[in-house]
Formats: sequence, C-alpha cells, structure tokens
Amino acid sequence: MCRWQAEGRANSLGPHLLKSPWHQEWDTYTWDMVANDLILTGDVTPKEVVEKTSKRWDKLQKKYTQLERTTHYVA
Repeated sequence: MCRWQAEGRANSLGPHLLKSPWHQEWDTYTWDMVANDLILTGDVTPKEVVEKTSKRWDKLQKKYTQLERTTHYVA
C-alpha cells in the first residue's frame, strides 16, 4: 500500500470511526482494477493504478463532500 493510500484511509474515518461514504466505492474500484486490469490482463502498470486510484479518491471525495454540503441544513 502506498503512503497516500494509508493516509487516505486514516483520514477517511469520521465520528465514531465510521468510514466516509465514498470509501467503499473507491475501495471496490481500486481492488477491481488491481485484480482485473493489473494482474489478469496486464492492461495497466502499477504506476497507472496508483495514479488512477488517487484521481478517483479525489473525485469521489469532492462529489460526496459537495453533496453533503448541499443536502444538509445547518442553522
């Protein structure tokens, strides 16, 4: 596991140690890519996997945090 992945997992913990809503979606995407594209078919390099999963993390984090901001009323 790369350093940014370990830090990302640590930062994905919210109150009561629940993982952020995007973590499961990201984790599934990552392991599917590793299992299928990297190991089975060899369509991507390890470097590409890291780059793509990093971009996916940022995209999902932005998507879910914007969604949370717009759907919850804070007085």
